[in-house]
Amino acid sequence: MNTYWLEAKFQFLSLLRTPRFAVPTLLLPPLFYLFFGILMNTGHVPPVSMAQSVLIGYAVFGALAASMWGVAVTLANERNLGWLEVKRASPMPLGSYFASKIAAAMAFSLTILLLLGLLAQYLGHVGLSAAQWLQLAICVLVASIPLCGMGLLVGTLTSASATPAVVNLISMPMAICSGLWIPIDFLPAEMQQAAMFLPTYHALQIGRTIVGRRAAWPVEWHLAVLLGFALLFLALTAGAWRRQRQ
Repeated sequence: MNTYWLEAKFQFLSLLRTPRFAVPTLLLPPLFYLFFGILMNTGHVPPVSMAQSVLIGYAVFGALAASMWGVAVTLANERNLGWLEVKRASPMPLGSYFASKIAAAMAFSLTILLLLGLLAQYLGHVGLSAAQWLQLAICVLVASIPLCGMGLLVGTLTSASATPAVVNLISMPMAICSGLWIPIDFLPAEMQQAAMFLPTYHALQIGRTIVGRRAAWPVEWHLAVLLGFALLFLALTAGAWRRQRQ
C-alpha cells in the first residue's frame, strides 16, 4: 500500500508542477462557472436555482477534464518515452502506476470542486449544506472512475501526438451533449436522447438529485450505468494492453 500511496503522491505532484495541465484544468471550470453561473445572471444576487444547476455541470466537467487530460495525455506521452518499460523493469507493481493516475485525477477533480464551492457559496449563494457538499464530492469521485477508464483506453490506443486532439474531440462534444455547459433541457430532443449513452450525463443526473432536482431515472440506475461504463472501459483497456504486448 505504501508503494501505491507514493506513486499516487508523485503523480499528483508531477501534474501539479506541469503548468500547461494544472493551470487550465484547475482554473477553466471555476472561471466558466463564475461567468455563466454568476455574472451572466441578472441582478446582484443570481437566482439560486441557476447557480445550482450550472454548478453541478461544471463539477462534472472538472472531473471530465482532469480524467481525460490527466490520464490519457500523460499515459500516451509516457508510452512514447518508454517510461512504461522502466516501470515494468522496476520491482513496483505495475497496477500502482495505473492506480496512481486515477487517484491523481480524482484529487484534481476534488480540488476543482473546492474552487467551485467557494464561488458558489460566497458569490452564488447556493446555500448547500455540508451533507450536500459531501454527497457532491462523492458524486464527482464516482464520475471520475468511468472517465478515468476512458482516459486509460484513449491513452493506450492513441499516439502521443494525436492524443490531445482525440481528447478534445471526445470531451468537448460530450460536455455539450450531456448538458454540462448548457442545461440539458434547453438542448434539442435528439441530443437529449444521445446523452443517455454518455457517462457524464448520468453523473450530472445524480448531481441534480443532490440539490433537490429530479433525475431522468432512479439514482441506482444511473449508478449502475456508470459502473457498466467503468467495467467496459477497463476491460477494453486490458484487452488493448494484452494485444500490444503480444
